[in-house]
Amino acid sequence: MRRGSAPIIVAMACLSAGTLARTAWLARHGPPLAPDDARFAALRQALPGRGTVGYISDAAPDDPAGRLFRAQYSLAPVILVRGGHKALVVVDASRPELVGDLLRGNRLRPIRDFGNGVVLATEASP
Repeated sequence: MRRGSAPIIVAMACLSAGTLARTAWLARHGPPLAPDDARFAALRQALPGRGTVGYISDAAPDDPAGRLFRAQYSLAPVILVRGGHKALVVVDASRPELVGDLLRGNRLRPIRDFGNGVVLATEASP
């Protein structure tokens, strides 16, 4: 063995041990959830297995798609489309106290409140 190869062998052994430990942890606990996955978990169970639902949020104008894409990722395979003109609408408020304004402003009535600013709604009767 050459003189400079010992540190490389030790580094590779440590990397291998770390990979093995991570694989064992994932096998036991499953992959970690993204924050939005946990936030939308109960809603995901209430939505149909597939189809299209509306989506409204209080996202800032400089983040027009970021929240929608994160919600879409968490709720797939259901497809989210902007706006409240669907039989079912996901309301995604950054703070729970803003849900009422989003519902009134989009003429929606709540079906179920999942907490943390997430509500399943439908169009209000005229």
